[in-house]
Amino acid sequence: MRGHDHYIRRILGRLDAHPAGVPLVLGDEPFPAERLARAVRTTAGWMRAAGVGSGTSVAVLTSPNTPSTLVYRYAVNLVGATAVHIRGVNAADPQDELGPRVQAEILAGLRPSVLAVDQDNLDRARGLRAAAGSAFALAAPGPCGPDVLDMSRPLESPFDDATAERAEIAVVTFTSGSSGRPKGVSWPFDVKDDMASAAAGAQPAVCLITGTLTHSSGFSADDAIIAGGSVVLHHGFDVEAVLRAVERHRVTRLVLASPQVYALTEHHAFDDYDRSSLREVFYTGSPAAPERLAAAAKSLGPVLFQVYGTSETGMISLLTPQDHLDPDLRRTVGRPPANVRITIRDPRDHDRLLPPGVAGEICSSGRWAMSHYWNDPEQTARTVRDGWVRTGDVGRLDESGYLTLEGRLDGVLKGHGVRIHPEAIERVLLEHADVAQAAVFGIEDEDFLALVHAVVTPAPGCTPRPADLQAYVTDALGDRHAPVDIEVRSELPLLGSAKPDRNLLREQALGARFWHASLEGVDGDSLLRDRLARPGDDTAGAPALQRRIPEFPSAENTLLGVWAVLLHLLGAGSPVVFGAGPRPLLMAVAPGEEIGAVLHRVEEAVAVSAGHARLGPRGRAELDAAADTLFDTALSFTRAGGPTPGPARPLTAELRVGHDAGDLVLTLVTDPRRIGADCAERLLDMVLRLLGAFREAPGRPVASLDLLDPAIRRQVLQEGNSSRQEQPAATLGRLWQDAADEHAGRPAAEEAGVTTSYAELDRRAGRLAAAIAQAGAAPGRMVALLLPRSLDLITALLATVRTGAAFVPIDPGYPRERITAMLEDCDPVAVCTTASADIPSARPWPRVHLDGPEAGEPAGGFPRVAPDVADPAYVIYTSGTTGRPKGVVVTHAGLANLAAAKREGLGLDSTARVLQFASPSFDAFVAELLGAFTSGATVVVPPQGPLAGEPLTAALAERRITHAILPPVALSSMDSATGALAGLRGLISAGEECPAELAARWSQGRRMVNAYGPTEVTVCATQSGPLTADGRPPIGRPVAGARAYVLGPGLQPVPPGFRGELYIAGPGVARGYLNRPALTAVRFVADPFGPPGSRMYRTGDIASWRADGILDFHGRADDQIKLRGFRIEPREVAAVLEELPAVAGAVAGVREDRGGRARLIAWVVPADGEAPIPERLREHAARRLPEHMTPTGYVLVSALPMTPNGKLDLAALPAVAERESPSPAAARPALRTPAERALAAIVGELLGVTDVGADSDFFALGGDSMLAISLIRRAREAGLALSPKEIVGNPTIGALAAVATSLPSPPAQTPHVEGRRCPAP
Repeated sequence: MRGHDHYIRRILGRLDAHPAGVPLVLGDEPFPAERLARAVRTTAGWMRAAGVGSGTSVAVLTSPNTPSTLVYRYAVNLVGATAVHIRGVNAADPQDELGPRVQAEILAGLRPSVLAVDQDNLDRARGLRAAAGSAFALAAPGPCGPDVLDMSRPLESPFDDATAERAEIAVVTFTSGSSGRPKGVSWPFDVKDDMASAAAGAQPAVCLITGTLTHSSGFSADDAIIAGGSVVLHHGFDVEAVLRAVERHRVTRLVLASPQVYALTEHHAFDDYDRSSLREVFYTGSPAAPERLAAAAKSLGPVLFQVYGTSETGMISLLTPQDHLDPDLRRTVGRPPANVRITIRDPRDHDRLLPPGVAGEICSSGRWAMSHYWNDPEQTARTVRDGWVRTGDVGRLDESGYLTLEGRLDGVLKGHGVRIHPEAIERVLLEHADVAQAAVFGIEDEDFLALVHAVVTPAPGCTPRPADLQAYVTDALGDRHAPVDIEVRSELPLLGSAKPDRNLLREQALGARFWHASLEGVDGDSLLRDRLARPGDDTAGAPALQRRIPEFPSAENTLLGVWAVLLHLLGAGSPVVFGAGPRPLLMAVAPGEEIGAVLHRVEEAVAVSAGHARLGPRGRAELDAAADTLFDTALSFTRAGGPTPGPARPLTAELRVGHDAGDLVLTLVTDPRRIGADCAERLLDMVLRLLGAFREAPGRPVASLDLLDPAIRRQVLQEGNSSRQEQPAATLGRLWQDAADEHAGRPAAEEAGVTTSYAELDRRAGRLAAAIAQAGAAPGRMVALLLPRSLDLITALLATVRTGAAFVPIDPGYPRERITAMLEDCDPVAVCTTASADIPSARPWPRVHLDGPEAGEPAGGFPRVAPDVADPAYVIYTSGTTGRPKGVVVTHAGLANLAAAKREGLGLDSTARVLQFASPSFDAFVAELLGAFTSGATVVVPPQGPLAGEPLTAALAERRITHAILPPVALSSMDSATGALAGLRGLISAGEECPAELAARWSQGRRMVNAYGPTEVTVCATQSGPLTADGRPPIGRPVAGARAYVLGPGLQPVPPGFRGELYIAGPGVARGYLNRPALTAVRFVADPFGPPGSRMYRTGDIASWRADGILDFHGRADDQIKLRGFRIEPREVAAVLEELPAVAGAVAGVREDRGGRARLIAWVVPADGEAPIPERLREHAARRLPEHMTPTGYVLVSALPMTPNGKLDLAALPAVAERESPSPAAARPALRTPAERALAAIVGELLGVTDVGADSDFFALGGDSMLAISLIRRAREAGLALSPKEIVGNPTIGALAAVATSLPSPPAQTPHVEGRRCPAP
């Protein structure tokens, strides 16, 4: 035999020529040529000694992508035997393998001389030998026991290559088959020799192989070695591993499946590696997506080759890099190479050749194809005829010889590089005891990969579990054959032949998938009932509303478009969803598009809906789930003389369109429990109004469409905004000066029982103003007031006002970092504080100490500067979404109106004593002072510390408070029936929504109103009249000077009874956010209804008009939180937590604990496997955030749940109780003292927790400042005195007990002291 007639001798000759070369690399482990050649010859020698030779076969069971796979094949072929690979079944994925049952059946039929294995497969091989019932030997590369031949022992004499033999068949590989069992594809020695001869003349290449060496990738390895190149082996495809290998080994050739090309080029690290060595990237297997191919070709450069072929034929056609540049050619699979011929034949008459452009079965003929199927002559006869191989694929050739694939003749699926036969999977499913019937079919995904689906019916008395069935198929056929989805139905649709109707099932599955994806992708909902101010109250039913209009062309599509636009303008999600006949219609509506475009989209939406009309049980369930949860309105149409449709379920509203005597009859049927008669009437009126616009002006933009008739428009834009008389604009300084002049001798303020008159307070403010002015205070400048709630704070505020500067109140109780951020942002000309205050030293801000030596009156008198009303009056910092607070710059323009609103709301006069309740960092503080001072009342400063519950009741009673502005959370902490509060005659509820129950209790016997207004509109925008026990409190009417608009998308007003976003305009609208122009532009927008140049503030709150011009509040349009009266941006809380290296992501929200109490919770995603400790998270948050913004619960999650359209799914976040796990009781120090035991019992009862130990942290268990007040009260009842500061500084039970003071008897009440405080020396 000539030296290179045998392809293995050709390989050995190449290895011998360069013994130090490295033809093979496994991962990064090199296999030199000498080692590889020695292993082949040694194994061949022991194979021959074991009786292996011409006419015999050796079964090979190795981990596919290892050198052993090649060594065994080379050795077996060298002695003239056939290598039969029984592990891999997927040419693209080495991890996809034949199941043990199938392997045993192959071995039983093959009866090999030897089963050659590697160490990893030895145990399976022993089991297979027993199962197959054959007496074949086992061989392995090393000593493995007396029952295994050692192929690594040195030979007594070297193997002589001249004795090499050739058999008819070199290799048998297995691929899936329609019979339910794999087919063995037999490759002749002549073909392998011919391949080797062609490879010998090729350029050397470094070939990276991720596919299966037992299949075509093994032939690629042969070619690379014969050409003098090398092979890098990877066990499967990993993107980063491939990219690293390309760079490290200077790979020139890649062989991939098309999905792997996408994964490679679309990976985030693709451009981080050097790929300049690549010259050829071949991809094969599943059909490729042309658009993604174009992107891949652009990323890789001119190196991309698409190979189309089958396991039986090898390459049939090739799409070259040049072809990839042509978008039309990218839809083909190329042209045949020179040694391959293609014909397209009539499947019904195989002798009939079809011309170009006509689709038929693809048949190929070439030198490099299989000879037959192993042990299956009948299948061979059906597939191979006169040298032509029938592929079973359907395609067509064009005039230039390019081949386009159309599908499969027999329903065989191609996905992930493997052929999948539905009938085979059906047979396996039918073998399962729980299955009576089965139908299997394929559905292409977005990348044209076939996904296997199955529908089964249960055997009598059985309940098939899809997961069990999937595992059953995997065990029999491999995981690539397991259906991705198995639906269990009571029955299957059948054809006349009693076979399952797979085409119908496929359509139904596609429909179910379409509706599931479409409905899940909707952003928001289209529930009309959630756009209504309140539900209806007529449970007995209401008559349908009806209108008649003349018929007109395209009425059906026009009315569908009208309904879609109506829902959009009322605030529905995107796309808009509503019922249209038996299915929903999904339509995107954009404010800027014209009516004509909407009508065109109606046609598209109707066609898409009709295209997915054939639905099975799962699809119908998708639609049933969406009805009344995603949409609750519908349109139905009847043809002339047809039956009147009825709703399948009660909807909020259904518009039924019929025909009568040349008219369209529009009938609106509603559920009166959900929509009242007035709103139903307005809904139908809006339909007719929009219908007129659609027909008369198809070029109008959607945003310009007006839902309201002129009377209603006038009502909501003008009449509702003119109920209160606007006050003449005045600066804060002028308002105070007028008050000081008019009420000079009256008490202006009281602190600790000591009163200060208006004149004295003005004098003190003037003296301090001189010092502030000396530091640079002037109009347009800012002065920080770093002071607690106190008379000093009021003095500093009035002093700043006298200089014309704007004051910036900062609570000294805030974390140091937050104080620093505020000061750096506003950069004040001075900081008013006390000498003992700890001021951050980030910059050398001048300090003015209120407790320092008192300066004399300057020669020119105390300053009193009059700024312009458009100048800033103050800056209030609120929670921001970026992780830092944002400063709201409020001018003087709306202060006179604010003062009037508070005087009216509280019913103030000069005898009033107004509680100074609000923290200095909140704008309600300004409202308290203005209301009191402009009415000559007295502002009463309460003791330091949190005010709620008993301390608040005591302050109101002991300080003889007559009027107060309080948040509902504070009101709810007190007993309204106590006689101690009989003197409280005026009350404003503000800061958060006031429950009806609270209003009913606190409005008895006193004047109580409800006020609403964000900081950005000068504290208060609307205010109600006196509240009663009659239902949910409204937020009232706009205050003097304010204009309120309830708007839908496109800033169009919505009618009374319907919800929209609340916008506020008028002089009270703030200038914007300090140093935040972009955010200012988003929230402060032009007022389209006001004077030229006017602006309005987008509140983010949802409201509605009542018919009488009163506003109702309905919550937020975004995720902003109101907790205990405090405004919190969850994103700021999350951003602070994400500063920690251990945190990859975070989100904050409010959840109720077991006691129904609202808590701020943080959900945290650990970074890189770290597990941040909740205590560390809490400590960090407390350093950066105020107490009310510091979460009291922390839940670690692996990832933040997202909705299908990429938004955070708050509802899917786990509850705190599910994840928070306190330390075991055994690990906690025992309670040692009576004080510890008493405090532990109190904390446990307050927070609803058990097992409180000495090291239990009050705040970690869910405590907050409000509960701290209750803790103080309960501790006093138990004989222990605690202060708020002691709780914050010593939050554990043991530490609290150590600082608590024992009370021998109940403390005496401090008597009220009349008189004046002496001025500071």
